[in-house]
Amino acid sequence: MSAAIEETEVLIVGAGAAGTLVAAKLAEAGRKVVVLEAGAPWRVEDMVSSQLWARRLKGTPGVTSVGGNPVSAAFNTGAGFGGSAIHYYASSIRLQPEDFKVRSIYGRSADWPFDYDALRPYYDKVQREIGISGDAAAEKWRPEGEPYPMPPLLQQTQADVITRGFQAKGLALSPTPTAINSEEYNGRGACLYDGWCDAGCPIVVCLEKIGPILERAREGIRIGEIYGTSAIYAGADHREAA
Repeated sequence: MSAAIEETEVLIVGAGAAGTLVAAKLAEAGRKVVVLEAGAPWRVEDMVSSQLWARRLKGTPGVTSVGGNPVSAAFNTGAGFGGSAIHYYASSIRLQPEDFKVRSIYGRSADWPFDYDALRPYYDKVQREIGISGDAAAEKWRPEGEPYPMPPLLQQTQADVITRGFQAKGLALSPTPTAINSEEYNGRGACLYDGWCDAGCPIVVCLEKIGPILERAREGIRIGEIYGTSAIYAGADHREAA
């Protein structure tokens, strides 16, 4: 690290969507928290509506895909405060009850150690805190839970055409629930529909900007810088600069 740190109660590696939220919650509760992050300390004022700029937010430096069928995952990853959540489109769809029992139902993968009902109160709590726009009544497939705290985002022309096509076939369709403000919520304004979600929202109406979550608890959090990473793979110790 760039400097020695004093004793702490909680150490969190990674300042992505989960890491920053957990750090903020613990700091607000009075805990002493240190967060280690190898990427840039992005702030709201760093966000620029540009595809060239957006390249800086995507990908994880030093991580490569190898093997017979390498897969590029640059768009879905990110380094720095917010991680990949800083440039995503904030789709916030709940898992279905059967998703927790894929082994029992479909004979694939593994069952979760708990079911949807155990997670439901936290889905409700998170959507109240961060704000989610959507139409729960239109989601006929949606499992039990509180309605969304905001109405859905405005539907664009393309969505109108798709909706008419589905309706003509007698198929159900609903707006995608998103962690983007359709109206003012929790002190954050409404979306301007400028389409720059993947470049980092400069007006902080999208959950991708978890900067406000971190900012409100910054006094209780210390941010450290990781100089290098190491991992054990195929029996060998691999080390490289972060």
